[in-house]
Amino acid sequence: MTNFKDYADLYDLFYAEKDYRAECTYIMKIAEKYSINPVRKLLDVGCGTGGHALVWAQEGMEVAGLDRSPQMLLNAQRKAQELKLNVPFLEGNVREFDLEKKFDVVTALFAVMSYQTATEDILASLSSVRGHLERGGLFLFDVWSGPGVLSDPPHDRVSSFWRGNFEILRTVRPTHDVSRHVFEIHYDILCIEGDKILKRIREVHSMRYFFPQEVADYASRSCFKLISSGSFMKHDEILRVNDWNVLFVLSAV
Repeated sequence: MTNFKDYADLYDLFYAEKDYRAECTYIMKIAEKYSINPVRKLLDVGCGTGGHALVWAQEGMEVAGLDRSPQMLLNAQRKAQELKLNVPFLEGNVREFDLEKKFDVVTALFAVMSYQTATEDILASLSSVRGHLERGGLFLFDVWSGPGVLSDPPHDRVSSFWRGNFEILRTVRPTHDVSRHVFEIHYDILCIEGDKILKRIREVHSMRYFFPQEVADYASRSCFKLISSGSFMKHDEILRVNDWNVLFVLSAV
């Protein structure tokens, strides 16, 4: 598994165009639609550098963030201090954490659950989340969608980013393990100044794609019920064959 130690330093640069506020509004609209209680307390697992959690905190919610990368959490804590927000960012693994606290909603966004590639990892994650929800509480997460990924597989690509005088050149090369429903995403990142390569970072991110019926099965084995699956950030909640990201909503039973 990737520990994101080096990748974390470049994370916000790579995703500077990501509209966290729009995603937070969308997630909260879905949560309020299905929640049987007011949504006031939220846990964001795999919170990264706090992009979603900090938006919700600014809107007055009681929010906590969980991530297994210390460097990601340091960046999230720095942002919270700059915004004068009191958000606990805690180190922990989605598969085995216990905060001794219940929440109205738990989220795992930006394909956190796709990093759980084995059945035992998925079930362990669902069990950990279920332990932090009362009956009727919601777990919302987006993952790679099987139909979309298979109809339009990830491909090699190269992207260039700038941080001051430094160019960050990122090459992405995917390989497909069909039997496991997993793509291995090989990152090769070069930090360049002028004509000199100052640093090279190589990482492999294993990403699983999911189908609604298997998520329903995992949910039923973990004291959850699947109540909604739809295209991520498309408000009609209909999953289409060419959609890459699907949002699942599970209710604790």
